[in-house]
Amino acid sequence: MYLFLMVSLRILTLLVVVYTTAAAANTDSLAPPYYGIDRPSLEYELPPLDFGFSELEPFLDEETVRIHYLGHHAKYTEKMNAALKDWRKKDKTVSRISIVQILRNISAVPSVWKETLRNNAGGFVNHNLYWSTLSPNHERNERIASGKVGDDIVEKWGSFEAFKDLFSEEANSLFGSGLSS
Repeated sequence: MYLFLMVSLRILTLLVVVYTTAAAANTDSLAPPYYGIDRPSLEYELPPLDFGFSELEPFLDEETVRIHYLGHHAKYTEKMNAALKDWRKKDKTVSRISIVQILRNISAVPSVWKETLRNNAGGFVNHNLYWSTLSPNHERNERIASGKVGDDIVEKWGSFEAFKDLFSEEANSLFGSGLSS
């Protein structure tokens, strides 16, 4: 299951390009998957899911969703918050920096917290994006991006189908790619 999540998060890198392109159009805030993490917080929370644990079946089973949300994502959140709390004891100005700013400037993080924050804050942000890209699809309808994101995909890759082909090609080039099929 861990390998599945790592492959999934790597694949989502392509989606980050699309979301950040859409977010660039509105410089006052980030795209919805990142809501709130672009602001400083004394403690970041595990975001609520927009679906029940079993609602992603048959694509993701209930146990897998529970483990990744209540286990992995919760641990990333907990460890990130603990590192931020510890860092703030040494440097009060950290409370004025968002987790997104910290990750964008990870080289400026003191070495004692750098690896912990890279891994756990990165896992926290990636999981926020991951959950926001999932929704129930019991009818197995084909979904095509629309609006600004859809327009950006067509502009960059020519069509949604071309984007999907490249996405699949990239996913299949990764170790453990059988999970992306």
